[in-house]
Amino acid sequence: MISLMPFSHNGESRRYRFAALSFLFCFLILTGAASAGPTMDRVRDDGVLRCGLTLTGKGLTTRDATGQWRGFFPDFCRVVAAAVIGDAEAVEFYQVDVVSRFDALKNGDIDILMANTTWTAQRDGEQGLAFPAIYYYDGTGFMALQSVGAVQISDIAKATVCVGKNTTTIENVQELINNGNKGLTIKALNSLETQLEAFYLKKCDLIAYDRLGLIAHQARFDGPGDPPIVFPDVISKEPLAPAVRDNDMAWFDAVRWAIHATIIAEELALSSQNIEHRRDSKSTEIRRFIGQKDQIGHGLGLPDDWAFQIVRQVGNYREIFERNLSHTLSPAGGRGLNRLWSEGGLLFAPPIR
Repeated sequence: MISLMPFSHNGESRRYRFAALSFLFCFLILTGAASAGPTMDRVRDDGVLRCGLTLTGKGLTTRDATGQWRGFFPDFCRVVAAAVIGDAEAVEFYQVDVVSRFDALKNGDIDILMANTTWTAQRDGEQGLAFPAIYYYDGTGFMALQSVGAVQISDIAKATVCVGKNTTTIENVQELINNGNKGLTIKALNSLETQLEAFYLKKCDLIAYDRLGLIAHQARFDGPGDPPIVFPDVISKEPLAPAVRDNDMAWFDAVRWAIHATIIAEELALSSQNIEHRRDSKSTEIRRFIGQKDQIGHGLGLPDDWAFQIVRQVGNYREIFERNLSHTLSPAGGRGLNRLWSEGGLLFAPPIR
């Protein structure tokens, strides 16, 4: 910390004070020591990212036998930690549920919510939340047991549907009922775990959830018993995104560009396996990405090598997807909408320049 002694009010002292303050201002800007916003400052000062997660199952979010958090969403917590702190493992994971998740974020108990949370206008505009970037394009679907004898929602005349409270899913199902599916009755529950428990106890006939989670659960079913079937119906758009507190633009930008960097790395064919060897690349775009040109990170309040550290420590989007989801989703069509834009998908990131 730099401290300034008090000054008298004669002309020479005023000139000296102005010069000293100018030096201090320039020093803070050049060294990045100026405040970058409340969340960024706290994360850097404490050297740890507090990341909220909902337990959604293997491949998405789970804890292994050693207590380590694994899955697509925990890996994106690590992406942000790698960018901001330089250490992908500098994360404290906090389990929340669909009822408590937004309060935990708004109350400051966590720095970011990394889950299958849908970006909507109401959440963006009224709940004090912000959604920096989409990391998975999904939609609401349905799952039934094989014994129900249905393969799509139009086969169902009357059914109880287990749905999570405080979710876009419950709104989507209610709209489906309002629009003509009068035979459906909603049973609202606090978590996917309680939904699945009720489902297998046959307290509800269907589960409505993001299709990503339903397909992941279907793939894990190993019987014996009545196997689950995921219907092909998709009744909504569910752009899934991390959530942060509103009105903290520096943190919003850091998270947004950390997510985008995984996509850009895939576009540039930069992976955890080769990025160390690309330091001597002649490509201007790659040199800019890894922090050797234009100091893009400085304007975002991030170290020059922020994107390099993401890829080196966690991987590009393809690596994160394949590590966690490829075995689950490949039988159901692979990445689908979550392919790069250049491959017919919706993944598109602004350029780092």
